[in-house]
Amino acid sequence: MEKNEKYTQMKSRSLTVRIEKSDDYKTPNVRNRTGIISNRKKIFYITSLILVSATAANGQNKTNRRQQDSIVNNYLKEAAVSNPVLRQAIVSTEFIGSGTVKSNLNGKQIAENKMSQIRTTVLINLPIIKWGKNSVSATFSLGHQHNSLEYPSNDPLFNSSSKDIDFDKGVVGFTANYQRIDSLFGRQIVYLGNITGITNTADQIRKVSFLAGAIIPLKQQANTRISAGVLFNIDPSISFPAIPVFTYWHRFDNSYELNVSLPQRLSLEKNLSHNLRASFSTQLGGAVAFFQLDQPNLPRDVNYTTIDLKTGPGLEYRFAKNFIVGVNAGIYTPLSARAFENNKNSNDYFFDNKLSAAPYVNVTLSLLPIFRVFK
Repeated sequence: MEKNEKYTQMKSRSLTVRIEKSDDYKTPNVRNRTGIISNRKKIFYITSLILVSATAANGQNKTNRRQQDSIVNNYLKEAAVSNPVLRQAIVSTEFIGSGTVKSNLNGKQIAENKMSQIRTTVLINLPIIKWGKNSVSATFSLGHQHNSLEYPSNDPLFNSSSKDIDFDKGVVGFTANYQRIDSLFGRQIVYLGNITGITNTADQIRKVSFLAGAIIPLKQQANTRISAGVLFNIDPSISFPAIPVFTYWHRFDNSYELNVSLPQRLSLEKNLSHNLRASFSTQLGGAVAFFQLDQPNLPRDVNYTTIDLKTGPGLEYRFAKNFIVGVNAGIYTPLSARAFENNKNSNDYFFDNKLSAAPYVNVTLSLLPIFRVFK
């Protein structure tokens, strides 16, 4: 009996070594929360979940089912401490300081003003069902943007004669995710797919997109993780449907951790204590809003999409068993902000904003995984 107990403990420790730091897929910082799960965030969430699931799958034949599930659930929770996209729920508010915005209509500048933003997002990730090598989960999102700006009366997105304006935009989204962990030519491979719907009205879905692909873990050691793959995104608004995915995580001897998750995030992190974690990161993100225009020679149903980078330090503190509060700040760098006819390619935009860099502060409250999947 004593021998069997020691054997079980040895097996448990073996599994612990493999999945202890299953966060090499971390990236846009879902600290970059801008109103909806963009395609980049979906990729970030999927690849992060894959690492934990795939690594845990290596131990499926080494412990009994109940013990294995308990170990996987515990380490999924610990992985979510350092990887925000694995968390059950996140409430985030982001304050973006005032910056210059130059507005162009059909290539001609029509305004130069100042704009600041407040973005609030709620994300909920729920496991649904698992059978064999397959699993299904769902993600719900609710986003709100409050914008304050000065603009001229001929700005096509507004019909007011006022010079200063505050306006709000909101969106809701739902994503159904499918994942299968299998093998190909003797190497582990993860197949995945999802469908996402986004809207700002109750009577129709304004945008639908599909994502599918495969990711292969290339190296999984105690201090190093490497994976690569490709995702195909069926979305009329993008020009490059194939998205290469590469992740690299390494923990140095001084306990610093380097996370590279292309094309979404680059970060350097360190645990300052058991409950306090510091980071410095650059992350890619964006937001979407919908407009109904009533202007001659302009589309009526309009999609306004922004893409940006956020760079700066952050702190997260685990103040209870299942809750984490975080704050990060730095420089917000807009890459593009385009308005185009909904369900058309974003390259066919008729209106764009050139925004200057601005300071930002983001505050988050997170819930670690507490719900188990049905089997």
